[in-house]
Amino acid sequence: MRALKGLSRIARQAVEAPAFLMAALNDPSQRVRSRALSICIEQEVLDANALDTLYTILMTPEQTYNLNEYAALGLAQFGAQALEPFRQAAVHDDHVIRRAAAYGLWKLGDVAASERALVIRLTQDERLGVRTYAEKALAGLGESP
Repeated sequence: MRALKGLSRIARQAVEAPAFLMAALNDPSQRVRSRALSICIEQEVLDANALDTLYTILMTPEQTYNLNEYAALGLAQFGAQALEPFRQAAVHDDHVIRRAAAYGLWKLGDVAASERALVIRLTQDERLGVRTYAEKALAGLGESP
């Protein structure tokens, strides 16, 4: 709990926040990682050093606090660099990870246009959450060329 309050306080102190927040992404507590990731996204302090950590969080099953979707949102901030992680997540056995991939592809918008076939495949997933985000992603891609 103290760590969460500390993260909130540090988020308001922009000078030292990025390094501390980036370190908190590797904290063993899912709650701390979730809050740190939320703040990193909100404050736009993610940098290229976060890509591996975000990928790991995205691909880790059985997480709480929507960590997979937070990781997808963070990855989406990197644009086309997020496509490969989303491709891998989209075919994962765990539906929560597939849902996070669909969510991330939706957040990428037109950047995900090259993944139209993958998004269409996700619209036919057995799980409603995956299909819902995939349909939003497909709508965001516009008309096919």
